[in-house]
Amino acid sequence: MLSLIRKRPMPSIWAFNHLLGALSHKNHSSTVVSMYKRMMGCLHFRPDVCTVNTVIKCLCLLKKVDLSFSVLATLYKHGLRPDAHTLNTLLHGLCAEGSMAGKASEALELLKKMYDDKWIKPSADCFNPVIDCLCKEGQLDEASTLFRDMINYDVLPDVLSYNPLIHGLCEFGHWEEVKRLLVGMLDKRISPDVCTYNALIDSLRKEESTQEAESLQDDGEEATLFLENMIDHGISADIFTYNSMLDALLKEGRTKEALDLMETMTQRGVMPDIVTYDSLINELSHSGRWEEVTKLLYKMQDEALLPDVITFNILVDAFVKKLRELQA
Repeated sequence: MLSLIRKRPMPSIWAFNHLLGALSHKNHSSTVVSMYKRMMGCLHFRPDVCTVNTVIKCLCLLKKVDLSFSVLATLYKHGLRPDAHTLNTLLHGLCAEGSMAGKASEALELLKKMYDDKWIKPSADCFNPVIDCLCKEGQLDEASTLFRDMINYDVLPDVLSYNPLIHGLCEFGHWEEVKRLLVGMLDKRISPDVCTYNALIDSLRKEESTQEAESLQDDGEEATLFLENMIDHGISADIFTYNSMLDALLKEGRTKEALDLMETMTQRGVMPDIVTYDSLINELSHSGRWEEVTKLLYKMQDEALLPDVITFNILVDAFVKKLRELQA
């Protein structure tokens, strides 16, 4: 690398970009940044947009997104302008640090500057990480406003635009807004994915007493319908989906259906995890169905799945409860 930098005449910018790109693909981000600094020390070196994009990407991966703006400044210094990839990388970098560093406001400011100054027309891929970051920081009003701005600027949202809003609104029980978004998705022929369904199923599982939740479910039947709808549309449910469904069924005392669901998920290639077993063991042990508990423990052993501290606590609590009943 040093020999390439010192070579006379200096190799073309294409050669440098090719090398930086290869290093970046090999996850040598620190080497890319170090090499860029050396290159900038060469009198006749002039980076182009491709050079800067690669370096900014590496700085974002290194969680040094603030330094990316210094690199961006070199573009303007050389009379160049960033492209969509440059700004998209910066937005994703800011949002990746957002929840721990409060970068959502910076990302929002950059995005607004993009469309206010008409640099480049942002795509859904620019809006999505900012919406997601705002939702994760609990700024649902700001996220909803940005979502509306996105549509007003004729940027078509996709499923990744809807998912963080649906998840955030479900968390706070804003059911009417959730339903409005779901209708909007269907109107735009945007198909929900497994994350959409997981957010809905999990929120239905958690909600037990509010009037809004009751309007969305009938003793958990709505959650079951979501799962069936997923499968009908060719969307593969994951372990989170099934565990949420199991929990919902067990809370309603539908133990047989929960056990049947465990068999179904296994047949569909989704292997139960410790959360699955703990949920079932908890319900069965407190119902005194020890033979079935034993079968599940043997099944765990067959699958090389070790009980965790929660499993032991469940069993100890159930044993203590049974002893008290016998002593009474």
